[in-house]
Amino acid sequence: MWITPTDSSIMWTPYTCKSYGCLIEHKNQKGVCSKCKDCFDLAYREKYKWLNSTNPLHFNINQVLELKKGTIRIGVDIGGGTATFTVRMHEHNMTIVSSSMNLDRPFNNFIASRGMIPMFLTISQCLPFFNNTLDLIHSMHVLSNWIPTTLLNFVLYDIDRVLLLGGIFWLDHFFYIKSQLDVFMMYNTLLVKKQEQHDILHCGFPGSHSCNAQNQGTQVDRFFPMRSAINFDVAKFTLRREVEENSSPKLSAGKKTCKCSGWKLCVIGAGPAGLIAARELTREGHSVIVYEQNHDVGGIWLYDARVENDDPLGLNPHRKVHSSLYASLRLNSSRETMGFSGYPFVVKEGRDGRRFPSHRELLLYLKDFTQDFNLLPLISFNTWVEYVGMLCEENHEGGTVNGKNVKWMVRCRRKLASLEGIQSEDVIEQVFDGVVVCNGHYTQPRIPQIPGMHTWPGKQIHSHNYRVPDPFYKEVVVIIGNSQSGQDISLELLSMAKEVHLSSKSLDVVEAIRKIRANHQNFYIQCVVKSLHDNGLVVFQDGSSIIADSIIHCTGYSYSFPFLDTKGIVTVDDDRVGPLYEHIFPPLLAPSLSFVGIPRKIIAFPFFESQSKWIAQILSGKLVLPSIKDMIRTVEKFYEVKDIAGLPKRYTHDIGEFEYCDWVADQCGYPRLEEWRKQICLATLANADSNLETFRDSWDDQDWLDLALSTQLES
Repeated sequence: MWITPTDSSIMWTPYTCKSYGCLIEHKNQKGVCSKCKDCFDLAYREKYKWLNSTNPLHFNINQVLELKKGTIRIGVDIGGGTATFTVRMHEHNMTIVSSSMNLDRPFNNFIASRGMIPMFLTISQCLPFFNNTLDLIHSMHVLSNWIPTTLLNFVLYDIDRVLLLGGIFWLDHFFYIKSQLDVFMMYNTLLVKKQEQHDILHCGFPGSHSCNAQNQGTQVDRFFPMRSAINFDVAKFTLRREVEENSSPKLSAGKKTCKCSGWKLCVIGAGPAGLIAARELTREGHSVIVYEQNHDVGGIWLYDARVENDDPLGLNPHRKVHSSLYASLRLNSSRETMGFSGYPFVVKEGRDGRRFPSHRELLLYLKDFTQDFNLLPLISFNTWVEYVGMLCEENHEGGTVNGKNVKWMVRCRRKLASLEGIQSEDVIEQVFDGVVVCNGHYTQPRIPQIPGMHTWPGKQIHSHNYRVPDPFYKEVVVIIGNSQSGQDISLELLSMAKEVHLSSKSLDVVEAIRKIRANHQNFYIQCVVKSLHDNGLVVFQDGSSIIADSIIHCTGYSYSFPFLDTKGIVTVDDDRVGPLYEHIFPPLLAPSLSFVGIPRKIIAFPFFESQSKWIAQILSGKLVLPSIKDMIRTVEKFYEVKDIAGLPKRYTHDIGEFEYCDWVADQCGYPRLEEWRKQICLATLANADSNLETFRDSWDDQDWLDLALSTQLES
């Protein structure tokens, strides 16, 4: 790697020099461009590059690697000269490819002779890498002052596209002259916005010469070095001070920093709620990072065939399997009611075109939504949020924390690509102005306490761990819970199990259940389970009993925020998350902490969107929340109404009212639910109550459906 190759390895016809000796001597000639003029001389300065910091404005490789211990694996060096940077990184077991053009010198041949990979790439081409894949992008003079600003803008956005969230963009030896302030402002405008996602390293060097054709040999009048690995705002302040002190062109007073244009926000979860929250928050000018524990978007809709065999009841809150989908699940809401505004859930060629499609079709819709609204660069996948806590509590009003002044420390564990089967993790800690919790509530099973359940000899699982009916072949199965999942799983098991016993709190079941009983001789309706016994006996409250092989608990899910530390301000008590003003804002911590998607029994996607719009506009200052006292008073009155009605706390967030959805929409100027959407939902519920086995494939609301489709087509 450090031996000059023989001249015979090159066809020298296209070049001015006809030997490496000529290229090496070229460095001593006057008037030769200083950029890489001695980079073919491996015994000269090239041999010592990036080993030490020869200037306080420079980084060396060890300093950069220290910033991201164990996380830099692959990258690209743009305009990499003769690949010395690539060789140095190779010595640290990093894989870097170099892009260099053969501009009157055999750069690429020289790179290949050193055992490195030369990449044929011009500045006007897209980087040939997938989105969010590279740990490091390095560049030197090639991105300084000679590229037209339009082209530079293209290059910077493409760099942001391929750089992994949390990766490093090392802009080495950056400089510009006074007349090229627009070049710096382009970095300033773009990179300040992206600093929340990537670490940006800038290094300047003094006394440089411009090397492009128009300015060859011209002394640089002034450069403004920036060295800020973590806090780019510090570098901006230093720059502004230098500009003012040296009477150089001042930054426009109309320019806004990213802090002026919005909050730095952490969104937890990239399911439907997290995705729409990210879109609405960025539309309001906020800087957003989305942490997602899975490898893709979708949240609960990202099917996972794995089950937790070591914890079939799902008692461990720190579970490995997030999704609770079973393989055969089809939506119980029609596709036209589920889309986000401006992006209806329409049929696409070659995919599941049914009105009530499979869970896979909804996942594809969410993936399309993510792609088309360019949300992928905001998401850090395989990242488990471990801790979210208040960083500063010094501002108090009447002894309570002032949510407007609270900062949040977020600590995550990110899975890294496994090396030789060994999985490693990276710990990420960041401070945010606010946190939006969108982690869903269909992951933590709610298990009833039944006498004898812990010694009952049969198999027990929660529906969270149900995927396919095969394990229950020829068994007598008890389904506890007459909810949607309980009904679906009961129907699926009828063709596989010997007997299916559906245990319901009320024997006054809907017409659809009675039809199933009439059509299937192995289906039975039972009352609540009273006790379980060592001999396999299941006893019901009416005194009847059966010997069963398996029990599937379709008993719902609990709210769980194991990562959230609010010093007791927000609690979960029997599935009451609170106190929350309108199920979104904790009064004492608003608006810096908010929740999307807490209410149940609502038209989910439009409701998530109206909540997200309201949060985004509150944070941007367009809308104002009531006072803390008024919010607390509203919550207390809401609880009082629930108590008078005799409703247990666990029903606090069961809304099921169109009026509430419309009220939230009114707060942020979002259109109310369309009449066709309401009527289709009501018709679907009525159809399911009468025809549980067929409601997804036959319906009688065609007039409303036609109106919905025509409205969506117009939009």
